Amino acid sequence: MASSFQPEYSYARVLGAVSRCRLGSKASVLAKQGRVAEVWKVLFAETAPPLPERLLVSAAERRLETEAVGEFISLAGQVSKHEGFFKALLRKGEFGYVKRLIIALGEGSEQAPEHAAFVVRPSVDESQYPDGARMFTHRRFSWLAESGSREGAFSRENSSREATAAKCRLDQQYYAELWKETRRLPSGLKGSMQRVIKKEVELENVIWALRLRRYYGMRPDEILPLLVALRGADATHHALDALERVPDNKSSWSGWAYEDLINENARSGEDWRLDVRHVEVEARRRIFSVLVQAMHMNLGGYVPLYSYFRIKEYETAALFGVLEGIHLEAPSEEIAAFAAQFTGAYA
Repeated sequence: MASSFQPEYSYARVLGAVSRCRLGSKASVLAKQGRVAEVWKVLFAETAPPLPERLLVSAAERRLETEAVGEFISLAGQVSKHEGFFKALLRKGEFGYVKRLIIALGEGSEQAPEHAAFVVRPSVDESQYPDGARMFTHRRFSWLAESGSREGAFSRENSSREATAAKCRLDQQYYAELWKETRRLPSGLKGSMQRVIKKEVELENVIWALRLRRYYGMRPDEILPLLVALRGADATHHALDALERVPDNKSSWSGWAYEDLINENARSGEDWRLDVRHVEVEARRRIFSVLVQAMHMNLGGYVPLYSYFRIKEYETAALFGVLEGIHLEAPSEEIAAFAAQFTGAYA
């Protein structure tokens, strides 16, 4: 099936699709809308359905997810249906939904969260919610079935450990499957894909390591098993190096590979502390830059499509933030800043 792939044509279509994305300032401008129904009309060019605003936010989010995946499949064409790499990539939606199921279980929600249409055969049966043991009987998530069979495994009381560990393991599993399929690709189609994914995982590991230490008080030996490892590539070294440094001593970060992600100044009237949120924002901006650069440097092969898939995730996250911010009546300036935080003024 890959033999029918036309890279130059695909690259041109990807560029056109990216130019239509609501990124940076294009997403920020939506913050000026006063109501979720007004954002709906801008996004979907139709009047919003008569739903309570909270339900309208959820409906808009699911539609955005569905449309994003649909646009990607339209760009990728037949290879998205038959190439193992794209099947693994497109499972991101399912893995994200499983995380939402875990959150719902932890919050004691009576109903399973809604989800966008799965584009690959799902490995989870949400109709069995809230029975964790029955929802995750498929071999892909059988390890979750074992966790879900323990009463209260994902309850609010245990969420800081059980649920967090489960979400980290889901990331590990997703990237393991994706990495396996990436390594199988012919070099002409693979291009710099492994380098891009390694950088992505490397920075995600940094984010997770710092978050787990700061917010959960976990030790390095507890964090290491939760980081994403890639076969044949070291994607954990810089995260582990970060854990060896004194978090709130600025001089301790001198010489770290990602020292430029660290916040320069302390908050007004306070001693300098590592701002984990600042590092996360800067790390995700770095990932975004890598994706954009890779898209333009690899005109042949699957890299432009991969970059587009990830860029659409950035767009979707920004639009989710706009919808949630307007619903919560946050100041429009804050909503606009959130929408552009990972991509800057890119448009």
